Amino acid sequence: MRKNVFVLLLIFVVLTGCQAHPPNSKIREGTKENHTIDDIKSLHTQDSTAIGDWYDKHHVLVIDKKDNEYEVNRYDLYSGKSSSFFKTSNQVMSIKRSPDSKMFLLQTSLSEEKIELSFLNRKGELQKRFSFPAYEVEYNWNSFDENRIVVTTFSKDWSFDVYALNIETGEKKHLSTDQPFVQWVSKTNIAYLDNKDLMNNEAPLVKEDIETSKKNALSKKGLMFSNDQKYLLVLRYDQDQEGYGSYTFYDMKNQKVREFQVPLLSDYSGWSVPYYGWDAHQHVFYTYKPKYSTNEASYNEEFTLVGFSLETGQENKIASLKEEKPIRVSPDGKYALLGLSGKKIVDLKTGETKSLIK
Repeated sequence: MRKNVFVLLLIFVVLTGCQAHPPNSKIREGTKENHTIDDIKSLHTQDSTAIGDWYDKHHVLVIDKKDNEYEVNRYDLYSGKSSSFFKTSNQVMSIKRSPDSKMFLLQTSLSEEKIELSFLNRKGELQKRFSFPAYEVEYNWNSFDENRIVVTTFSKDWSFDVYALNIETGEKKHLSTDQPFVQWVSKTNIAYLDNKDLMNNEAPLVKEDIETSKKNALSKKGLMFSNDQKYLLVLRYDQDQEGYGSYTFYDMKNQKVREFQVPLLSDYSGWSVPYYGWDAHQHVFYTYKPKYSTNEASYNEEFTLVGFSLETGQENKIASLKEEKPIRVSPDGKYALLGLSGKKIVDLKTGETKSLIK
């Protein structure tokens, strides 16, 4: 599967954990709120530059390397001005904002098999730091309690350990789950596809309470799952229409509320899961649709970026793109960064796109 373990672990390797730097001056949010994508100023930078994540609706966090130091800068999309957010001598792998943008998780490499996760507040000040003997890590922030995050560490042989971190208390709890890719579905419950009996990529979706270890089945099978604070999504292969998958959305009581279909592409390992992204505040789910189902190696058509509203059930076509790329939606749901390094930005209302890094 194309979007499996290895793609999930490819949180673009760019370029941090020692010293936080508060901004030199207060960043102006600006009074003009009717900006268009034409007002956005692209960065003219070196090849090593990448967009880490959104800071707020007007700013992105830019990761760069200068001499022997790595720096995360806060970049104003409309003024083109930058201010320092964090500096370090360690290699920065990624930075990811919390669901409500109150904290930021900075992943740095201390050595080939040691990774550090640093939690920063909105001023770029270090709050907590955790280190792991690991070659790669995968993590998921708890949207129901931002002080909790679940982390899976991988060794070079892809053996793994799963931990629940409490940022507020500094607790690092080892979990006994035998599945590496887990997500939070409540304050204390994680969920994962239990792929012991995996057939055609599908597996049962299981919920587990990290405090009691009690397990419950959420779905008999699924190719992928995800959620925001209000809805749980399960993607399944559609048995009634060959080559199609069904996105089914449930409320937090596990009652089905919405559903829509997409053609699926396949590869040597089974069905390929399309990239996707959430606007968690307006409850819009974004993903890509190929024009038809086939083997991905032979597919040479465009992909349609669509937005599906969980509140209205309406599906909107956003844009036609040559290839599908990871999606990171802005806090206000107006734009999305596309690609592992965020080199392109798309207006989610008009479908207009622009190169953000030149």
